[in-house]
Amino acid sequence: MVLSTADSDWGFMVSRFRKLFIVCVLALCGCNLQLQPAAVGPTRTPVEGSAQVGEADVAGMLDDIRALASLGAHRGWRTAGSPGEAQALDYVAGQLAALAGTTGPALEVTRETFRLPVGSHIHESRLWLEFDAGELEITADAICCSRRTNEAALFFDSDGRAGDSTPDPAEVSGTPVVIHRTERIEKLEAAGADGQILVVDFALIDSVVQGAEAAGRYARLLLEAKPAAIVLITQFSNVVGESHGTQAAVGSPFTRIASEPWPPILLARLEDLGPAGLASWEALDRLQAVRLRWDVDVFMPGESGNLILHLPGNDPSQAVILGAMIDSANVPGAMDDAAGVAVLLEVARRLTAEGNRLPYDLYLVWFGSEEVGLVGSSYFAASHQELLDRTLAVLTIDCLGSPLDGL
Repeated sequence: MVLSTADSDWGFMVSRFRKLFIVCVLALCGCNLQLQPAAVGPTRTPVEGSAQVGEADVAGMLDDIRALASLGAHRGWRTAGSPGEAQALDYVAGQLAALAGTTGPALEVTRETFRLPVGSHIHESRLWLEFDAGELEITADAICCSRRTNEAALFFDSDGRAGDSTPDPAEVSGTPVVIHRTERIEKLEAAGADGQILVVDFALIDSVVQGAEAAGRYARLLLEAKPAAIVLITQFSNVVGESHGTQAAVGSPFTRIASEPWPPILLARLEDLGPAGLASWEALDRLQAVRLRWDVDVFMPGESGNLILHLPGNDPSQAVILGAMIDSANVPGAMDDAAGVAVLLEVARRLTAEGNRLPYDLYLVWFGSEEVGLVGSSYFAASHQELLDRTLAVLTIDCLGSPLDGL
């Protein structure tokens, strides 16, 4: 999800931030919620020795979200095992380092690393479209890595060799075949698009719209046509049942097809064609030529990590853990989950600013690689048994809101 600046969305996010921050404070302070008969909301009753904190700095949290959502732009964003994810961990570590020397309790920061089955690095993903008026470069993304099988993961690599980190871009150009209806996919013949570049409305292969079986069948027909490349065009909708494009970013439904190497596959948003006056499929029908550069390296294994902040409390025999994931699913990830990351940072800032000591140990954990199977949190659970044995509660913060109408 991209970070919206619409006033209504802004107000929604501010409201959610304030509510969630209160929940976090209640959880870490050991407070009780008591509903009074005539009350319209909860009354907070602090336990003895609990810390009192001021109101959350929503503007500061939104600044954190902007910073995190800008990392790895068109280079895989903050996907698991990518440079963007590592930069996000660096960002949080830098924010925590800035809190050192405050009047609050000592900060103990630990960064742990672990391996992933697959990681990737997008060196380059560029796209040019040619019309009567000339060639125009369009913002484009590549698909990062497979969540499913190692065999399919190699198809994300532009040279097909895992572990090779040397940039070696593949450049492809050809005549376009614009596909905006499923009937056009049905008419494709095996190897019939040799040398051509298929420009495809992603909604035609989106399981949200077509269902998993039909989406997979249409994706296989595209591959069997043997095009020189595929350019998927997404268009956002917040209506349930319509395509919103997020599945394109994680390679679906191609990740289910591991029978033969893929051509280069890039993603572009129809909305990004608007400034050039091309924000419609009728305009794309005038497309004369397509050129792209694609350079992705896959690593098997990949590397990821967690970042842990420990705030010692008065009773070290008890602990509370607050967590949020640092990675995103090949999108800027403002909600999923830069928002949760920002909430944890604000908790750390408020507690250190107030200088109070909690009644028990508090751990804030920024987990890596959630999107590929909860890898970071699984590693944490497997390697911190002593902490888990004395933990009273765990609160994880993921997605402060949904982009879809009705959810």
